[in-house]
Amino acid sequence: MSLLPLLGPWAYPLLGLSVILVADVLRAAWAILGGADDAPERAPHHTVPAWGVLAGAVGLIGSASGLGRVATGARAAAGGERAELDAVLDGLGEGALLPLSPAGAGLALFGLSVVAWLALQYAWARRRD
Repeated sequence: MSLLPLLGPWAYPLLGLSVILVADVLRAAWAILGGADDAPERAPHHTVPAWGVLAGAVGLIGSASGLGRVATGARAAAGGERAELDAVLDGLGEGALLPLSPAGAGLALFGLSVVAWLALQYAWARRRD
C-alpha cells in the first residue's frame, strides 16, 4: 500500500518539504565534511531542523483537515439516506488512516531532520576542533 494516496492533498507539500530537507542536509554535509576547502565560519546545518518543524506543522494541519473530513462524513451519514450511509461508512474504514497519515509523515520528517542535525552537529564540532 502506498503512502501517497493516504496523505490526500497534503502529499505534495510534504513531498516538496522532504525534497528540500534532503537537499539542505546534502548541502550542509558537503560544506562540513570537506566538499569546500575550508570550514565555513558559521554552521551551515542549523536550517535542517527548521524544515523538519515546518514538515511537522504541515502534517499536523493535514491531520486536522482529515479529522474535519471524517467528522463531516459522519455528520452526513447520520442524517442521510441508507445508500449515503453505506457509502460514507465504506469511506470511513479508510478514514481512520486519513487523519493520521499526514501527521505521521510530517513527524517522521521532523524526527529524521533532528537525527540529521545531530549527526551534522557532531561532524561540525569535530571539524572545528
